[in-house]
Amino acid sequence: MREQRDDAKSDVVAGRTKLRIKGRTSRAFVPQRGYRLHGSCELQWFRQTRIVTAMHLRSLLVTIALVSCNHDNAAVDAAVRDAAVPDAAVPDAAVPDAAVPIDAPPDAVALDCAGYCAEIQANCTGENAQYPDLAHCMSTCASFAVGTSTIDDPSGNTLGCRIHYAGTPARTAPATHCVHAGPGGDLITATPPAFCSGGDVCASFCALDIRACGSTDTPLPDDPVDETGNPLFQYGDMADCMRVCDDFYDKTHAYSTTAVGNSLACRLFQATEAAIAVTPNAATYCSATGMFPTGSCAGTAMP
Repeated sequence: MREQRDDAKSDVVAGRTKLRIKGRTSRAFVPQRGYRLHGSCELQWFRQTRIVTAMHLRSLLVTIALVSCNHDNAAVDAAVRDAAVPDAAVPDAAVPDAAVPIDAPPDAVALDCAGYCAEIQANCTGENAQYPDLAHCMSTCASFAVGTSTIDDPSGNTLGCRIHYAGTPARTAPATHCVHAGPGGDLITATPPAFCSGGDVCASFCALDIRACGSTDTPLPDDPVDETGNPLFQYGDMADCMRVCDDFYDKTHAYSTTAVGNSLACRLFQATEAAIAVTPNAATYCSATGMFPTGSCAGTAMP
């Protein structure tokens, strides 16, 4: 009995078990509490740790080798050999997708109206909202110049500049930056700070209004009229619109989707309404954007 136990003698050293079998020594991680003597049989837990790679993580495989007076060395060898489960036996679910980095950055916003509107509609809400809904945003966006702009541009009357401020700046400080991303591109003041308006909100307004309502030089296709029979256009051309806007329109009221009364703020919002469609939108709202406005932009400016 003593000789059989010596043939498969084990030592616990620093948390490892050395299995001495026929002159060979194998190492395996083993909890010491698993090392027990039960009468004439010695039970020990043999833990085989498989190699873990960055590409394929595997669970630790645990097998039990029973070394006793009734089991010879061949039985122990078979138990160890059976523990070497091939890769094919490991479920695919245990292998993480190494093709997707854990810290992958979010996808960049596309330089288009869909990307712009997704950002500004998500980050500028409530009292900081620039558009009542997606339709207003998409229609207004069509008037923004793209040119050589990028989504990282901090200035310039472009789509790229507006996308820049509609993203992280608007998400972290909406009261400050949503107006920079909006249809005007800036605060409406006598001297705008020149974020995304190019230094003159009138330029943003006139580009949108002429696109939505046309001009004397370039009327809309088929030269539509409003319900009173008047043409939809309010200005001779871009230069005419800029002159009237700079010289006569009130710039003391901030832009909002609730602006009313005789101000640039109200005219700018009414232009976003007109941009949605010629009928019925432009036919209804273009007259509110002219030098002598009707409808919502007539009367005292508010708020």
